Amino acid sequence: MYAIIAENTNLYAAANNAPTIRTPTNSRYWWPTSKDEIRVLFGVLIYMGIHREPNYKIYWETSKTHRPNHTVSKHISLNRYENLHRYLHISPSKPNREPQEPLDDEDEH
Repeated sequence: MYAIIAENTNLYAAANNAPTIRTPTNSRYWWPTSKDEIRVLFGVLIYMGIHREPNYKIYWETSKTHRPNHTVSKHISLNRYENLHRYLHISPSKPNREPQEPLDDEDEH
């Protein structure tokens, strides 16, 4: 299952022209994911569902005095999480089809 999701995610990122090179203005670039990384992502998503925070970036904060310290950053970086979350695709993408024009009533006879 994780291998299929990784493959579909990689295909979806490629189909959406995800930037693959780091630039001075873009530090969030795409590199192919794997089944193991998707497994980690799902674990993080489950953890986030159980230990609710008002903002997802809180899970990567390290200095908190009145909140629990989450260890999510030991498993996945914030940039990588955001990239995987952006391009996560469970099922294969279907190519866009051009809509067909409706038939005129006269054409049906």
